[in-house]
Amino acid sequence: MGIKLISRMLTCVGVLTALFTTTAFAFDVIDESVTWPAVAQGHHKNNNNSCHKISNPQLSMQGSSRINGTLGADLAYCSNNSGSGLPNNSCDTASGGDRFCTVTGSDTRGLSFSGNNAFKTSNGAGGGVGSCTANQNISLGNTGQNQFSSI
Repeated sequence: MGIKLISRMLTCVGVLTALFTTTAFAFDVIDESVTWPAVAQGHHKNNNNSCHKISNPQLSMQGSSRINGTLGADLAYCSNNSGSGLPNNSCDTASGGDRFCTVTGSDTRGLSFSGNNAFKTSNGAGGGVGSCTANQNISLGNTGQNQFSSI
């Protein structure tokens, strides 16, 4: 009887060890200084080709839109809409003045969405969110729904 009890205890310890020592995976660590090196930048897919398959202006600004915090530096975008509505005061200078947003002609490598970074597939049970309006806040999952067909 003593050996059977010890055997059952060891089996129980083995099962509990297996349950509590499984590895959990999350998104890979993101080096923010590489992925988001400035106040604004464009991204392409996760490959070595800067401006990969980007044909339209990557940075498009209209009206009174403005990016603050550039400190006069060129922005890492492939192209902008210069001559097609880009405001003359769309970016700031190092001293806080106004300037035309200029771009470097190259962008930043995008994040990988495979392996540990792959998103789970949704079953669509929560329906979809087709659009939103200005100043509207949308909270996903606060009603217990966590599976959406489209957002």
